[in-house]
Amino acid sequence: MGSQYPLSGLRILIVEDEYFTAQDTRRIIERAGGAVIGPFGEVPEVMAAGLDQQLDAAVVDIGLRGQTSYRLADALEVRGVPYLFATAYDSSVVPERFSRVPLLQKPFGDPELVRLVAGLKSSTPPESAG
Repeated sequence: MGSQYPLSGLRILIVEDEYFTAQDTRRIIERAGGAVIGPFGEVPEVMAAGLDQQLDAAVVDIGLRGQTSYRLADALEVRGVPYLFATAYDSSVVPERFSRVPLLQKPFGDPELVRLVAGLKSSTPPESAG
């Protein structure tokens, strides 16, 4: 494809509690044409405000200020929002029910993040009515 803006038109939720990582992630997504929702740094905050938004995809850190984001991941699943985990955690700590969720190891590069986020949207089956 080679588009300069592979995330154009996509609204992407960022859930990351580390300020600089959150800002870097925002910058990468915006440079690729995506619209950023957040970043949010705490599970209660994103559950209260972030999930009200129209979302096309999400980039979610697993460890958020002493909590895991698995409850948020479950909520994204229910809403049919594709997401990936961007984390320093090893895949061995991720519960089996999330084994199909892409895992982006920190630190990550711009092209890697953009490719995975773009892939989330293109691999999502259409939501079934009902």
